[in-house]
Amino acid sequence: MKKIILGCTFICCSLFLNAQSVSEGLLYGMDQMDGTARYRSLGGAFGALGGDLTAMGVNPAGSTVFANNYGAFSLAFDYNKNDALYAGSLATNNNLDLSLNQAGFVFVFENPSAPVNKFSIGFNYDSTRNFDNEVLVRGNTQNSVSGYFLENANGFPLEDLALIRGDFVDDRFIALGETAGFGFPAQVGFLGLNSEVIEAVDPNDLGSVDYLSNTGTGTFAQDFRVADSGYRGKFTVNGGLELDNWLSLGMNLNFHFLDRERLTRVFESNNNADALISEVTYVDSVVSEGAGFSLNLGVFAKMTQGLRLGAAYESPTWFTIEDSQSLRISTFGAGQEVVVDPRVLTLYPAYNLRTPGSWMGSVAYVFGKKGLLSADVQSKNYGNMMFEDDGNFLFLSNNNFIDQNLQNALTYRVGGEYRIKNWSLRGGFVKSESPYENKQIMGDMTGYSAGLGYSWGRFILDAAWATQERDYAERFLDSDFTENAMITNRFTNVIFTLGFNF
Repeated sequence: MKKIILGCTFICCSLFLNAQSVSEGLLYGMDQMDGTARYRSLGGAFGALGGDLTAMGVNPAGSTVFANNYGAFSLAFDYNKNDALYAGSLATNNNLDLSLNQAGFVFVFENPSAPVNKFSIGFNYDSTRNFDNEVLVRGNTQNSVSGYFLENANGFPLEDLALIRGDFVDDRFIALGETAGFGFPAQVGFLGLNSEVIEAVDPNDLGSVDYLSNTGTGTFAQDFRVADSGYRGKFTVNGGLELDNWLSLGMNLNFHFLDRERLTRVFESNNNADALISEVTYVDSVVSEGAGFSLNLGVFAKMTQGLRLGAAYESPTWFTIEDSQSLRISTFGAGQEVVVDPRVLTLYPAYNLRTPGSWMGSVAYVFGKKGLLSADVQSKNYGNMMFEDDGNFLFLSNNNFIDQNLQNALTYRVGGEYRIKNWSLRGGFVKSESPYENKQIMGDMTGYSAGLGYSWGRFILDAAWATQERDYAERFLDSDFTENAMITNRFTNVIFTLGFNF
């Protein structure tokens, strides 16, 4: 049974979270295109259209477009393909997942007396990101994974990292995590030393703070496998008013939640003549759970018989997130395997994350019962993302990185629909600029979509196919010894939505 560290010091927490928190913050602040089939097939260009439950979460005034009470739920088949280029080698991995990605309903109340002629109340759940994904990276480099353990161990005395007679692995691991000035780096150094990946320059000097590698010099075959699972979702409570049959106002209260597990497995092998260790397997598992809140304000106007204009504001989302982590390492050398598994789950203090808000402007034209065209432009400044906690200093380096490297990003959405009797044919395009000023870290996202729908009057069945692609760089261990892997992610989903009027 795993032991649990409940009271990890703030110093330990800061050293752990600085490793990946900026990229994680972006993952929690960037929505994945999902929702109802109709919304997805039009590229999400619904800011001036309304009449869709997912669109209600983007521009809350759009809920007044519903002619009567309406409910819908959606199923999504999500497919991720990742092409990873590392040290000149290309590896590909595919992932398929099925999920209930939307469910909700809206009530519409007619009021013949001016100025309020209609008001609506809606409730909807949307999956904002499906974390189920796996990335595989393989390649041969001249840099060993032992460098990661050296970087973390150097500077800590041997007497603190070594197992002295009578010590237990879990007790020493916990003590390092709870001791101010040690924390996560010392724990990593402890694993490297006691698995014999590294050793002290002078093993007889317990005060020694210098270490060297046991994996030798030459070529190292490396295999990185990162498996993510979980989801991020949003539950929306909506209220809308239509005034004088042309102007609508709306507001949403949004309740966010996330549950994510990230398992990083590193395997390295070598045939170096001077190596004492020929194989290393390192496993790092992090579980994140959180909840947050945001609100939306929106306006929707019918300017003429066909012309529609919309505008919406989404506040920042204020998350509270808790992380837990477990580590394990095994090595093989000279015919012997060494396993160091503390079987300890470290619970880190909760921290607060503020993801950026956004502004959106929209225009659409409805050609009677024949069809429509729609376009949105959304602006989101990722430089406003911020990490916080009670001390307000632990995430200073992360916030400085955000200030210096993240930017305002625009998202463009265009969609169209053509109706033939009870059938609707749809298509869409979306492009989101990179949140990074340097697009070599993360590129723009470009997506295309198509779909169709059929209405029986009371019941509506919609289907959508959509795909999007983005390039990004990732380093799987926070160390200068590894090169960046260049990854192309292609996310494709097929969504079916059953809607019903009641």
